[in-house]
Amino acid sequence: MKSVFMSIITLNIILFFTYKSEANPKDNANQSPNFVLIFIDDMGYGDASCFGATGYTTPNIDKLAAGGMRFTNFYSAQPVCSASRAALLTGCYPNRIGINGALFPNASVGINPAETTIAEMLKQKGYATAIFGKWHLGDAKEFLPLQHGFDEYCGLPYSNDMWPLDDLGQPVKKEHRRSSMPILPLIEGNETKELITDMKGQDKLTTLYTEKAVSFINRNAGKPFFLYVPHTMGHIPLGVSEKFRGKSEQGMYGDVMMEIDWSVGEIVKALEAKGIAENTVIIFTSDNGPWLNYGKYNLNAVRKENWKLILPHSWDSYDTIPGKNGLGSPRVRIKTAEKTRAELGCLNVEIANGAGTRETGKLNK
Repeated sequence: MKSVFMSIITLNIILFFTYKSEANPKDNANQSPNFVLIFIDDMGYGDASCFGATGYTTPNIDKLAAGGMRFTNFYSAQPVCSASRAALLTGCYPNRIGINGALFPNASVGINPAETTIAEMLKQKGYATAIFGKWHLGDAKEFLPLQHGFDEYCGLPYSNDMWPLDDLGQPVKKEHRRSSMPILPLIEGNETKELITDMKGQDKLTTLYTEKAVSFINRNAGKPFFLYVPHTMGHIPLGVSEKFRGKSEQGMYGDVMMEIDWSVGEIVKALEAKGIAENTVIIFTSDNGPWLNYGKYNLNAVRKENWKLILPHSWDSYDTIPGKNGLGSPRVRIKTAEKTRAELGCLNVEIANGAGTRETGKLNK
């Protein structure tokens, strides 16, 4: 079952590993597994201590890696927020369904209602479904999660830098591109729960999503569920709660990663407390990797020196030779994936023919 579910997403994400305890496999043989997908915004390959991070530790993430499977060869559908999420949830190349960049506030386009998401497929098999975190597939009501297979939603409809403030939470000048953007909405269900007007509001997001996730697990432990936690962090501007502020030796980003690691631990503890950890597949990944002009090495350093400064793995991971035919050709060629869509193996979920709609969802005015 683990390998079947992983086939949905291996084309779409930059790094992930799965964890599933097999302590009592016979006890769970006839039970549908739970799925927990933890999706970190702009996290780099080496930003967990099990992959080489220094200056802070991520013991809960490390425990998943030690007890599960690591995937160190990877391919990202696109290195941008909305496109990577469209690919993840639908199993389609994002360009084919018209989402090839980052959607902005009040966009007239979004995920096409005719597309089938993982959540919609799992609901066919009686799963409870929830998303707590960043959606970024359209902020009009018809594009929001409750219209695409999710029973519950709380989070931001797009990136946390899409507001009229700078990356330090200060108002931008009138000529700045963000000056016309609306105040950042925190949405619950289909409605705005509150408006986030400063960095204090962003500081609470990781804890809020974690509390919502734990509550969902506690309320749905008696049935199969799909829990999707696409954290807002570590997208800039960085926000972190007081309990983790200043705890790392790597500034705000290190603090953010420590809080995300805490969040992973809280989710795992909730699963264990309900006795369902052994029947749960946990997937931890980044959406599309880091900004290359942040951190120790900026984009110019990467261009002029060695890619291994940012991506600590060998060129052998790719199907290309540098300087010969380009960087990172996909291992699955476009034409061979023409009819590939998300399938859930022995769950026997019925889905439409695999080519996708090839159309962007458009707002009905």
